[in-house]
Amino acid sequence: MTTVRSLIENHDLFLIDAYGVLMTGSGPLPGATEFMDQLKAAGKDYFILTNDASRTPESCVRVYHERGLVIPVEKILSAGVAIIEAFRAQSLQGARSAVLGTSETVECVRRAGGD
Repeated sequence: MTTVRSLIENHDLFLIDAYGVLMTGSGPLPGATEFMDQLKAAGKDYFILTNDASRTPESCVRVYHERGLVIPVEKILSAGVAIIEAFRAQSLQGARSAVLGTSETVECVRRAGGD
């Protein structure tokens, strides 16, 4: 039987899906806060993954914190962050852009260099 302890002992990096695995719209799933505390205590590296492009990583951090999860902004890998990386990879800085999304999605495009 796999236990949380054995998972933490046997892996160096954890990629954790934000919604449906770590938390729901109403807050952390049972055991999520304890799991994150155990990861941190063991000094294990982790990233929180989300396909939510409607929020900046800073906004995600605020939402998580309001729901009892303290996650540093550098640990958030979101669809919004992927926009920034895509702009860099395709040399799209300065490109005239149409954004269909929230004001925070627009902010991610601006950070990426989109106009």
